[in-house]
Amino acid sequence: MIVLHRKGNKVRRLPISKDLSTMITCYLKGDDYVDWDGLGYLFYSQQHAPYTRFAINYMINSWKKGVNEIYPNALPEHIHPHMIRHSKATHLLDEGVDLYEIKMFLGHASIETTQFYATPNLGKIKEDIEKAAANIQINNKYDELKTGELINFLENLLNINTKSSSSVYLFELIIPSISRPP
Repeated sequence: MIVLHRKGNKVRRLPISKDLSTMITCYLKGDDYVDWDGLGYLFYSQQHAPYTRFAINYMINSWKKGVNEIYPNALPEHIHPHMIRHSKATHLLDEGVDLYEIKMFLGHASIETTQFYATPNLGKIKEDIEKAAANIQINNKYDELKTGELINFLENLLNINTKSSSSVYLFELIIPSISRPP
């Protein structure tokens, strides 16, 4: 566990991996670590002060420039620490971690804030829906004529409502599962 001291004198305990715990322990016992102000910060700046959010933002952007020199346009032009939180939350969600557990990991007071950070990957949603749909047994109640009428109705609906990306997505999910009559 690592203890985080947050704004408003809030304290939060965060589980960390055994490997990370070992690395931090070695760092704290090593010659490179000095607790300059006696407050036990893990990292200090060259001025022997805790890093500010501006300094962290500067470091992230410096690293970004280095990455983009090697891999052009690998990272977006504007990047900030909250993007890392957002990405971590989204990756956890994509890996099937429960939203409540992500909320606890990020230290959010409300699940709504976590929902903002953890945006689902549309490709994964489509993949999950297709996987679930493959297991559904459908007894077709429509003859070939009715199936053709249904497909035409859905295609016309799509043409009427092309401004809605959700209708396009729904159409992509439905149409491949209905076989057009010969």
